[in-house]
Amino acid sequence: MYDEIKAKLDEEIMDQLSVLSDMDAGSDKRKTAVDDLVKLYRLRIEETKNDRDFIEGVNAREREEQFKKEQIVDQVKERKFRFGMAAAELLIPLIFYASMFYSGLDFEKEGTFTSNMLRNLISRFKPTKK
Repeated sequence: MYDEIKAKLDEEIMDQLSVLSDMDAGSDKRKTAVDDLVKLYRLRIEETKNDRDFIEGVNAREREEQFKKEQIVDQVKERKFRFGMAAAELLIPLIFYASMFYSGLDFEKEGTFTSNMLRNLISRFKPTKK
């Protein structure tokens, strides 16, 4: 529908140009025809501007949507990285303390905690603030 209107407008401009070329220079009919042609051409220019603005608006929305999608992907990656770092901050010391504790228990076979290393490790397991 919209393309048909543009085609009819272009056709009318071409008809006005052909009629204008057949008119005598300086006549009132020619001046009226020129004014009509100017109005039609201004209308065509406005239609072209509207088309361009519409296309730019669509492109801007598409770019904005793409940017938001990329931003969401980046946020998900960042959350996964932070979760991994938090898990590593928790698990690495636990694994270290567990291995040291078991090696200390192997060292202390008689059941008394006499070594300083094992006593210090056990004191670290207590939930106290430092």
